[in-house]
Amino acid sequence: MARSAGAVLVIGGANLDRLARTTGPLQQGTSNPGTAMETAGGVGRNVAENLARLGAHTRLVAAVGDDAAGARILDLTQAAGVETVEVPWRGPTGSYTAILDQDGSLLAGVADMAATESISLDHVPRRWLADCAWLVLDGNLTAATLAHALRLAESWQIPVVLDPVSAPKAALVRPLLGQSRIHTLTPTLDELTALAGTDGTDGTDNPDDPDAAAAWLLERDVEVVWLRRGEAGSTLYRRGHAPETVRLPPVSAVDVTGAGDAMLAAYVDALWQGADLVHAAWSGAAAAALTVASPVTVRPDLSRELIALTLEESR
Repeated sequence: MARSAGAVLVIGGANLDRLARTTGPLQQGTSNPGTAMETAGGVGRNVAENLARLGAHTRLVAAVGDDAAGARILDLTQAAGVETVEVPWRGPTGSYTAILDQDGSLLAGVADMAATESISLDHVPRRWLADCAWLVLDGNLTAATLAHALRLAESWQIPVVLDPVSAPKAALVRPLLGQSRIHTLTPTLDELTALAGTDGTDGTDNPDDPDAAAAWLLERDVEVVWLRRGEAGSTLYRRGHAPETVRLPPVSAVDVTGAGDAMLAAYVDALWQGADLVHAAWSGAAAAALTVASPVTVRPDLSRELIALTLEESR
C-alpha cells in the first residue's frame, strides 16, 4: 500500500538528448536537410521533471559525468523542483540521439546508457526510502539493480511503476517477473511481447496477442499492465477487470520525444494524489497529447490544471 504522504522516488537515466529532424521524407544512405537541437533528457530524468512540474514531491537518483553536459542537466532538473542525488561516474554524461521525420515520428534512436548502468541501490539515501510513497524505475538500469530495487520496495511496501523503455531492455526484465511485486508495467506492444516471451512456451497460446501477453504478466505479481499504443491510445489490464481502453482524439504531432515519459509521470502523479487507476491513465493520456504537440521534450507549462482542461475539452 502507498503511504498517505511522502515523495515519488525516481531512479534512472539523465542524458543529453540530441534530436535531429528531417524537413522532408528521409532518404537513407545520404545526407538529409533538417534541424538539430540538444536538450536535457533521459527517461528517469524526464519523468522526474514532469512530476515536479505537476506538483509532486519528487526525488531523482541519476548518474552524469563530470562535464558541461552533466552540470547543465543537473541545473535544469533541480531548477524544475526535483531533489537529486548524483551518482559518482567517471565517464561522460549519457546521451540519446534520435532521428525524427518531418512529422515528428521517431525513425531511429541510439542510446549511450553506460552512466545509468552504473547506478546501484547503494546510492539511494535510506531516508529517501523511508519517505517514499511511489518508486519509478527506468528500464535502462541493470537487471541486478532492478531486481534489488524490486526486493527492497517490497520489503518497504512501496508500490513500483516500471517502464521497460525498449524491447531489448524488456527482455532483460522478463526473468525478474514473479520474484517481487510490481504495481504497474508500462510497455509498448513490442515491449509487451518481449516481456511475455515470443516462443509461446510460458503459457501464452499466442504471444503476439496483447490480451494473452498481459494475462501472462498479471499472473506473475504484476498488478497493472498499461499497454501504450501511441496514437491508438492505451489499454489498462487488471486482474478481475475487463481491459479498459483510454484514447483521446488525435493531435498534430510536433515531436513525439518525451510523450511516454510525460504519460507515465501524470499517471503516477494522479496515483500519488489518491486518484483511481482509470482516472490516472486518462491523466497520462492528456499529458502525452500535450507533450507531442510541443516542440520540447518536457513542457515547461505542464500542470494539473492544463491536464484537467485537456480532458474536459476532449470528452
